[in-house]
Amino acid sequence: MCTLFSNAQTVNAVEAFFAALADLTRPPQLPNSGFTPGEEIPVLLSDPRRVLTSRRWGWRKSDGGMVANARAETAGDKPFFARHVDRHRCVVPADGFYEFRRANRTLPPWRFALRSTTLFGLAGLMNDDEEIVLLTTEPNACVRPIHNRMPVILPFDALSHWLDPQKPFRSLSDAWLAPWSETDTVACVPKPCTPPLVQTELFE
Repeated sequence: MCTLFSNAQTVNAVEAFFAALADLTRPPQLPNSGFTPGEEIPVLLSDPRRVLTSRRWGWRKSDGGMVANARAETAGDKPFFARHVDRHRCVVPADGFYEFRRANRTLPPWRFALRSTTLFGLAGLMNDDEEIVLLTTEPNACVRPIHNRMPVILPFDALSHWLDPQKPFRSLSDAWLAPWSETDTVACVPKPCTPPLVQTELFE
């Protein structure tokens, strides 16, 4: 599960890194050390040029609840997500993500980043209301001691294919949805939070 991520880079830095153009009508709120569900988050869309914009994180459900994550393994099969996996894929630029220990969600979360790059793209889906969910996958060996899920981190050279609505979801490489390399993942010891953060279940 991923219900907290960071992007402490400026809009200009994210634009340059991802070769995108910022949306002046709905600009991303950057930098930010902690994005949570229900907030506007930075998003990369293809329209057809790559655009850096912002959208609300969390799909609203008919019962009033909200879903922040979708399992990459089943998103193409579940009706709630399936009709969006081809036409409405997106990328969420981040420089770190957080996971809470499953045993005690009131403890400070662990932060994870990548050794090889400052910024990376998380795989996302957008619904007809332009709300975002992040795809998750099995954890790698670095994340597994903390949590049983982690966000899908897309290889940089896969971003254009991921954003292309002409590429069917089932034709994309399974390797793109696999856990990121544990040797490239860095775990940062959590710092105390005041007040303490509490993770809620926002998962479909």
